[in-house]
Amino acid sequence: MSFKDLALPLAARGLYVIPVQPLGKHTYLTGGPERGTTDPVRIAEWDHEGPAYNVGVLGTLDSYTVFDCDEKG
Repeated sequence: MSFKDLALPLAARGLYVIPVQPLGKHTYLTGGPERGTTDPVRIAEWDHEGPAYNVGVLGTLDSYTVFDCDEKG
């Protein structure tokens, strides 16, 4: 699955997504909450830059908190 395959369904639910390192949790983006997006065009741009990016979800004070646990395999 590519970045956009994972990110678009989350963005459609109103969750702000960011690209993070493949198999990691760190993003190359600077800034704070404004760096996340639900915009399909921006998500497609990030997918073009790095289809192997992992997806991060930014929590906000008036939305969701997302917990993630990755185990290889």
